Amino acid sequence: MYLGSALSSFSILAIKNFGWRYTFKGMGLFGISIGALMLLFMREPRNVNQTKTDQIPCEANFDIEIESEKPKENKLETLRNSLLDVMKNPVSRNVTIAGMFNYAGGYAMMYFMPAFF
Repeated sequence: MYLGSALSSFSILAIKNFGWRYTFKGMGLFGISIGALMLLFMREPRNVNQTKTDQIPCEANFDIEIESEKPKENKLETLRNSLLDVMKNPVSRNVTIAGMFNYAGGYAMMYFMPAFF
């Protein structure tokens, strides 16, 4: 997000000097090269807690529920309960609030930036 905001300011100057076509091609080439570098140098982390399926004991007593026996759930109530469960966690709540401020600042900058150019 921060790199994109910085490049958007740079792209305004590049459009004025080189035209929109060359700027579009240059930004596309830059994005493709960053993607290629990420594919080469970033690796998927290994999951050390992953077990093989043949090591897990199998139990033959499974509880099978028939679809018609399930009570109908109100989807709005389910969504409300899920959001309340997520917001009870202080880390999740604080990350959500910080993200809201982060994006609000970015949107305000992008909205008012054209007034200064």
